[in-house]
Amino acid sequence: MGTTSNRAKLLVVRVLSTILLALAVAIPAQAQVYGAVRDYSGSALWLSATSGTTRAASLSDDASSAKWGLAQAKPVEVAVAWGDRDRAIGVSVRRTQVPLTFDGVSCAGCAGQVQSTVALGTYRRSTPLFGSGLRQVVEFGLGITRWSDLVGRDGSRIPAIATNDDFTYGVSYGIGVPLGDHLEASVNYDILQTRHEMQKTSATSAASSGTTSFSTLRVGARVRLGK
Repeated sequence: MGTTSNRAKLLVVRVLSTILLALAVAIPAQAQVYGAVRDYSGSALWLSATSGTTRAASLSDDASSAKWGLAQAKPVEVAVAWGDRDRAIGVSVRRTQVPLTFDGVSCAGCAGQVQSTVALGTYRRSTPLFGSGLRQVVEFGLGITRWSDLVGRDGSRIPAIATNDDFTYGVSYGIGVPLGDHLEASVNYDILQTRHEMQKTSATSAASSGTTSFSTLRVGARVRLGK
């Protein structure tokens, strides 16, 4: 398990390094096309959209009395924020259809899927990276993860569950590159912590909450509205 985790971390570092190098090369080219990018200090509304890949994870679930082996999934996120290029506060919503292996008394080792919706209030801080046109970004989030629409796949019959919400918090590290006065491209690596009600065991009469970590690599764009 440790070796697999180290390999995954090394892969993330390599991916981010490759993207950073590509963006660094692209900066002079985009500056020639768009001209010098003005450094806006005034606040404005920003819209962003990203997509990426979330690593597989394991989740113990009390509502279905089972363990979920959540497979790698591809979330789509949209966000709106108010602020300038350096600081902004906002909200984001991320939806993911997550394939899983359901392991419970009602259905052992069955194929299924569940809908994950993450809604977060966010604070974003962006600063120049090593004096270049690139921006380094740190974003903090606080909100909920909603699990719903648990169903079977490939002929498996999995009992439905009621919608349940988990307290969620996390941090995102990223790199942004201005592509003109109103547009930024971005790559982000997120780590979200979710508090979920775990499956009861024979040793406990009541369900307890446990924290599950979800890591996601995302790419996308951010647009400034107005002047």
